[in-house]
Amino acid sequence: MSRRHAHWLATIGEEMYDSYELTRLEESSRLVPEIDNIRSAIAWSLNAAPQDDRGFAGRIIVGCGSAWEVAGGLREHRRWIETALERTDEAHHPLVVAHLLKDLIVRAHYEAATLALIDRAIPLYDRIGDPRDLVDFHSVLVSAYAWHGKFAEAERSAERALAVIATERTLSSMQYAGLLASRSMLRRLQGRYDDARADLLAAEAVAQSLANRYFVISLCWPRLSHIEYESGNVRRALEIAEGMLASELGSVTLVAQQALRVVGGLRLLLGDVDGAVDSASELLDHARYSDMCLNYACEYAAAVAALRGHATVAARLMGFVHVREERAGFRPGLVRKAAGDLLRSSLARQVSEDVIASVSATGARLTEEEAIAEARAALELGPAA
Repeated sequence: MSRRHAHWLATIGEEMYDSYELTRLEESSRLVPEIDNIRSAIAWSLNAAPQDDRGFAGRIIVGCGSAWEVAGGLREHRRWIETALERTDEAHHPLVVAHLLKDLIVRAHYEAATLALIDRAIPLYDRIGDPRDLVDFHSVLVSAYAWHGKFAEAERSAERALAVIATERTLSSMQYAGLLASRSMLRRLQGRYDDARADLLAAEAVAQSLANRYFVISLCWPRLSHIEYESGNVRRALEIAEGMLASELGSVTLVAQQALRVVGGLRLLLGDVDGAVDSASELLDHARYSDMCLNYACEYAAAVAALRGHATVAARLMGFVHVREERAGFRPGLVRKAAGDLLRSSLARQVSEDVIASVSATGARLTEEEAIAEARAALELGPAA
């Protein structure tokens, strides 16, 4: 029964992966009630002795990955990916391992380890040579390379994907939209804001023509918000992010998480501390399921505490976030960096560097649950006397 169940879920996952234009929110949402069955099938597969059976796990993890996005369990999804990569033989299941690596690159996008994952994945995808997989993979690489400052490599991946699209007319138009959305990040990080906007508008037009609002709101709007912020239109950036929350998909976990990470930082930068409290409090509701939400929420709570004169509280939370992100080699975006600069400048006006370092060291030893509790308490503090 376990093998039949795993095979059935792997087949469903592959159907969703292959139906690129149809894998929308409603298709992903129908998997959420099955999440316990999905977990059981993955666990059975990964513990199976034959490598033939272990391949089911990777197919399920990749094909049903959007269920964790909808349910908000990105941390759990990443753990499954990493475990499957440890237990799946690449020689026996090259395509499964390739897909797992691509998904891990997405999950680890902001971390230094991403580049090593890319180096491992490239020869594997080249050997497989499937056009659809190559476009998907290089679309991911465009934004990943760009984020880590490797613009030449990002350009080459964009050109590789475009060349495949030009020769393979049967590929999905949504793959082209995904590539444009990824290239918009490259253009933004190069400071080519008009080109970045143009890519996003073109990507959004493709998605709108297929009534794929989830792509528009979850993928295009966050990128557009960052473009507006980096080009100096801070209030417009906030409007876009708040529009995500106010949209018909604002209650979807992934949409809410992305929006709140931007809204919280921008409200701090615009001096709306009370508004930042609301955003950070909502982010804390997601903290147990997403490392980024945990880190952002604690950093924003620290900034609120510092701005209200509670330097010790702020420094402890800052220390907690710093050690976690340093360990992961995490590279935050400009909104988070600016909010962090605001936090540190506020602390520097209140206490000495030695005090900040000493208190931050105690924060670095906090457990996640302790940090969440301290962050919630920090958000409830009024201005210091």
